[in-house]
Amino acid sequence: MNNNIIPFDYDGENVRVVMDESGDPWWVAKDVCSILDIGWRGSETLNPLDDDEWGSEKLDTPGGPQSLAIVNEPGLYTLIIRSNKPEAKRFKRWITHEVLPSIRKTGQYTALKPEANPIEKMIQSHSGLRTGQRIRLLELAYRISGMDEARRTRLLGDFNSLCSAFGISIEEIHARSYRDQEALDNFFKECTVPAEHTTRVRAMDLYAAFARWWTRNISNQVPTQRWFGRLTKERFRSEKVGGRYWYFGLEFVEQSA
Repeated sequence: MNNNIIPFDYDGENVRVVMDESGDPWWVAKDVCSILDIGWRGSETLNPLDDDEWGSEKLDTPGGPQSLAIVNEPGLYTLIIRSNKPEAKRFKRWITHEVLPSIRKTGQYTALKPEANPIEKMIQSHSGLRTGQRIRLLELAYRISGMDEARRTRLLGDFNSLCSAFGISIEEIHARSYRDQEALDNFFKECTVPAEHTTRVRAMDLYAAFARWWTRNISNQVPTQRWFGRLTKERFRSEKVGGRYWYFGLEFVEQSA
């Protein structure tokens, strides 16, 4: 087993992968369970998997070598099937349509070298980016806009260069941000009603309804769950109860979603 961890980014969450001697990928089980909203209880969580679908490997991490539970491709699919989270279907598509083809095309996944500038790399290869990747550039704008002044100033120069390379204006980004936030307000007006402060709605259910509403009314390119959560927390109190996140003070009308 190659103990060099390959980091993949899934909507801002880190998914670590290692390659075995045959060139097959193994996923860090805890990362997968976090995305699929499967409670992590160590190796006990992996009991439903067959013995050849998971294992333990000592891997290099920022905190030093650690023994981590890992799952292979069949084990990964078993975890996806177990998940009740609506996100599971989109996560599986990401694995089968992006991650695995990337690995199988080259026999490995080559991450950017630490000294490389990701901004420069993206500008140099911008002609080959897909629509989904271009959308991520706009999401980057949202993240920058939410940073403190010092961090925003440091990143603004690189971000302006990035926008210029793709022919995207700052005005376009601001306009989209306002449009999307206005659409989010419309979703809450149509699909929820104010309620007592103790009334709660599960976060994952609310996002699933939002994704359906957005697809039906706006486009098939649904904003990420991270974007939705950040703006929803500005509108409603959120709290983690029983291992799940909830929003308080609204009543969700499922039939309208």
